[in-house]
Amino acid sequence: MHAMTRRALLALAGVLLCAVPAAGQPAADGALPAAERQVRLIEQGLEQAVRRGVDALEQRLPAPLPGLVVFAGTIRARGFVVDGYGLFFDVEFPVVRRSILWSITAMRRHDRAMAQSLATLRRRVLEMPPGLARSTLEDMVHELERATRAPALGRGSEAAPD
Repeated sequence: MHAMTRRALLALAGVLLCAVPAAGQPAADGALPAAERQVRLIEQGLEQAVRRGVDALEQRLPAPLPGLVVFAGTIRARGFVVDGYGLFFDVEFPVVRRSILWSITAMRRHDRAMAQSLATLRRRVLEMPPGLARSTLEDMVHELERATRAPALGRGSEAAPD
């Protein structure tokens, strides 16, 4: 766990420890709104902590396709005063859609294998004697490389722009 995350969790725990005894005490007239404000602040702190955790996890995951939602669900925290006990917090957090991560991993593995196969094919075509067959195969390999977005070598051994 990163030091920043640890510090944030320790600060949040400190706030919770201070808030629980205060919220568990009988409320004086006019003190209820202050207790509710305190609960709302803790809810916001919990939601922000979950949001930071999701952001940190998203940065560690492989970059998904544009517009792809890796996490499903909402971030929400609700605090409740339990008579004779103190505070109870229900925190909802998004879940990782593992099927999407598995699909991305499988597609990337397939893309790497395709790129290697196309590179091998390109080398074999370049080993052919010059002529119509080589030229036709170079064009076909180039089209395959463009279709799969693999890095393409131009005719000969130098790179050619698309």
